[in-house]
Amino acid sequence: MTEQMHQFYVSAKAVILNGPNVLLLQRERDGGRWWNVPGGRLSGQEDIEEGLERELNEELGLTVQDYIVGPLLAANRIPDFPNGVGLVTLLYEVRLVTFPVKFRLSEESVAWAWVARAAAPDRVAKGSGCPWGVRQAQADVLDEALFRHEIALPDQAPFTEAQS
Repeated sequence: MTEQMHQFYVSAKAVILNGPNVLLLQRERDGGRWWNVPGGRLSGQEDIEEGLERELNEELGLTVQDYIVGPLLAANRIPDFPNGVGLVTLLYEVRLVTFPVKFRLSEESVAWAWVARAAAPDRVAKGSGCPWGVRQAQADVLDEALFRHEIALPDQAPFTEAQS
């Protein structure tokens, strides 16, 4: 029996924390709006770190001097993305080291917000313009990442505009 190869996109995303809050971006496309953590699909032959660096620069205006990429916190797989190709999402801890932070949003996002960790997965699950199953899967992997972060990693003290 021969198995058919299934194709997958790979997405690298950043879980950026500020004390008890996580950074979410609000996306808008085709008349819909939804929230998610920064990051996105890898392009061409990019490796994961290169893709995450590119996404953080494109979506937030951050350079590699602004943050440190930490461990992989969670991963998930959506076998049947709406276009027939699967999606593998990898969520990494990203710690900001440059303060104050001045985000420069790309045209993909209309807003950013620090959202309480407990509320973030629910915010990601809601919205329109992105299929519910995809939003729910993204919310579930964020919930897993935040749970693992609380167990395994020391908390980051909140930063304020006064810190530099």
